[in-house]
Amino acid sequence: MCYAFLTLFCSGQGLGACGDTYDDSSFTAAVSKLMYDAWPGAQAGEMNRNPICGPFCHIPLTATVKHGDKSIQVKIVDRCEACAIGDIDLTPTAFAALADMSLGRTSVEWHFNNY
Repeated sequence: MCYAFLTLFCSGQGLGACGDTYDDSSFTAAVSKLMYDAWPGAQAGEMNRNPICGPFCHIPLTATVKHGDKSIQVKIVDRCEACAIGDIDLTPTAFAALADMSLGRTSVEWHFNNY
């Protein structure tokens, strides 16, 4: 379980580090580049082949994120350049399901579901 900060990121629509396209309406997340790059089996220069992107035939890891009495599940699809090692970055839709978006950054608990 990580006790960390939740941050909000807006991409519009984009290609995540895992090589999949997602948009701001999806329940997706990015972990810090420090966690992403140090993930067991990660290889430099092979970002979208990182095992964090899908250890089981490209089924992405999911995480449960909890803030107060609310919790959601998100797919890990990207890496966050500015996040600290335990932080998690959510799309606007996922963030809004947990907290008021005007916060921009808030404390959460989170853990990987299928690791």
